[in-house]
Amino acid sequence: MNIEHRKLFLRKDAFFVEDANWHNLNKNYEKFINANKDKKLLLIELGVGFNTPGIIRFPFKKMVYDFKNTTLIRINNKYSDVVFELKDKSILVNDDCKQFIDNLNNK
Repeated sequence: MNIEHRKLFLRKDAFFVEDANWHNLNKNYEKFINANKDKKLLLIELGVGFNTPGIIRFPFKKMVYDFKNTTLIRINNKYSDVVFELKDKSILVNDDCKQFIDNLNNK
């Protein structure tokens, strides 16, 4: 895959690739979430900021708020905070994602 092809999968303006494959994968993702929302669910967010918060950050926040048994792990060196209501259901790591993962691998 060349660099130009990869650029298609970035949101750099008002557009984001939502082709038939994306919609199919999104449907599978929603089925998985709905089938497991009453179970213990762990959401791991790695370095998600505010470029496209509607893709991961805001949906994760809503799931943690809505689903009783859901916990969020947010690893981010710039935006590792959560709203007060989610503090007890969140593990916040203020660190660079790569450094954090490298540290895990070295233990």
